[in-house]
Amino acid sequence: ERDTYGALVEQLGGRVIDAQQFDIACTHLVIDKITRNEKFLACLASGKWILHKSYFNACREEGQFVKEDFFEWGGEGTLALVKNMDNSVRLLAAAAREWRIKLSQQRQVSSTQFGAFSTWRVILICEKGKVSNFIRLLTAGGATVLNMRPPFPARVDATHVLMEPHKIPVPQEDLEKLLSSGCLCLKPEYISGYLCNPESDVAAFSPPEIQALLAAMSDNDSGSKKRKCSTGDESQKRTKRR
Repeated sequence: ERDTYGALVEQLGGRVIDAQQFDIACTHLVIDKITRNEKFLACLASGKWILHKSYFNACREEGQFVKEDFFEWGGEGTLALVKNMDNSVRLLAAAAREWRIKLSQQRQVSSTQFGAFSTWRVILICEKGKVSNFIRLLTAGGATVLNMRPPFPARVDATHVLMEPHKIPVPQEDLEKLLSSGCLCLKPEYISGYLCNPESDVAAFSPPEIQALLAAMSDNDSGSKKRKCSTGDESQKRTKRR
């Protein structure tokens, strides 16, 4: 199928990008089934067309590239295909269409390239073998990936930190700096979770180490406020006695 469809694309005047990794130059991703891999997520995050392979059969019959809408994952032509699939697959299929439309509309009103992660400034603290994949995926969606590692400065100019603290430990002092700077410290799975639902609860993607530290910092803040209030009350009482 790959060779047959590839020959058809070239016959109709298109070009096949035969690469293992995502290529920003692509305009369409044509797949038989949805898989949560780099190519699919990167195309989704950058608003590319993601089509079912039946698109090629229609193109062959017409002798030209046909309109894509009907064959788009999440569109009318794929509803029957995803009906009995896992909920996670249905969410990804719907997200493919939603992001393509949303990002297309954004580009019509601005010459700036938009992506699903266009406002993100990301620090990656992950296994070395995964970093390049995450960088390609995030930059495809318009994110800025920061080359930062511990020790961090007191203020960290990032919006997200995608981390695996159970694999790549980070000193507590540095974690506190990230949290105090307002960084969302999350598992890498948040990327696909966000693409499926931008309103996803970030707490569901927070590593246990971060949850525990947030609770401890919250308790410390509460204790400090109580001590300040108590000190203030005593001061007022002394003032009144005078």
